[in-house]
Amino acid sequence: MKAVFTTLLAIACAVILIWGNIHWNQKSVVSGSNDPITSNSNKNKPAESKTIEKPVKEEKDFSTFTLHWPDEAKAAFNQALEEKRTFKLLIVGSGSVGEEPTGWAYQVKKEVEEFYGSDVVSVNIREVNETTLAFIQNDGQDTIAEEQADLILFEPFTLTDNGLVLIEDSLANIQTVIDTAKESNPNTVFILQPPNPIYQPKLYATQVEALAEYAAENNIAYLDHWEAWPDTQSEEIYEFLQDGTGQPNEEGHKIWSKYVIDYLMSK
Repeated sequence: MKAVFTTLLAIACAVILIWGNIHWNQKSVVSGSNDPITSNSNKNKPAESKTIEKPVKEEKDFSTFTLHWPDEAKAAFNQALEEKRTFKLLIVGSGSVGEEPTGWAYQVKKEVEEFYGSDVVSVNIREVNETTLAFIQNDGQDTIAEEQADLILFEPFTLTDNGLVLIEDSLANIQTVIDTAKESNPNTVFILQPPNPIYQPKLYATQVEALAEYAAENNIAYLDHWEAWPDTQSEEIYEFLQDGTGQPNEEGHKIWSKYVIDYLMSK
C-alpha cells in the first residue's frame, strides 16, 4: 500500500512539474509579445525622413543666342533680364506678314516665345495695309510709339509704296515712325527689313536699295532676307509667291520666317 502511495505521489509531482513548466512557457510567450520594446519597435520607431529633391530648372544663358542683335538691343535685353521684366519685341509690316499660323511673323512669334519664354520675350504683330504716307497722315506712328517696345522689327511697306510714294518721301515717313517711337521710349531699337522679293522688280528694286542705304547711313540694323530667296530674275521665285498678289505663299513664309528666327535666336 505504501508502495502504491509512493508511486501516486511521484506521478502527481511529475504532473505538477509538467503543468507548471507549460504554464511558465505560455506566460513567457505572452509577455514577450506584449513587450513594447520588441513588438512595437517598428511601430514606435520614427519614420525615416526622405529628402525629395526638386528638379532644378535649367537657366539658359540667353546672351549666347543674341549674337546678331544690335548692341543697343543686347544691352536693353540684358537690362530687362536683370530687372526681371518682359522684353517687348514688336513686328510691324505690310500685309505680307501673312495670316496666323503660317505667316512668317506668326511663325517668328511662336518660335521666339517658345524658345525664350513669353515671360522673357513677348512678341506683338501689327499689320498695316496702307502706304507710309497714309500711315503718317492717320497718325499711325503714334500707335507704334504707344507699344513702348524694346525692339521693333520694321518692314516699312516699301512694296505698298511702289509707284505711289516717292522714294525720298517714303524714307522720310520711315524716319517719322522711328523718331516718334524714340520720343516715347528713347531705348527703343529698330531693325529694318524689306518686304518680300518679286519677279524682276524694277522701281521696287530701286526702293529696296534705297532702304538698305538709308539703314547703313543712319546706323540702323538691316535684315536682308532677300539673300535667302531665289534670284529675283529667275522664274523660280514664283514658286514662293501667291498668284496675282505678289505676296509670299506658304513656302515663301517659311523662307522668310527661318531667316528671321535664325537672326533672333542664333545657335
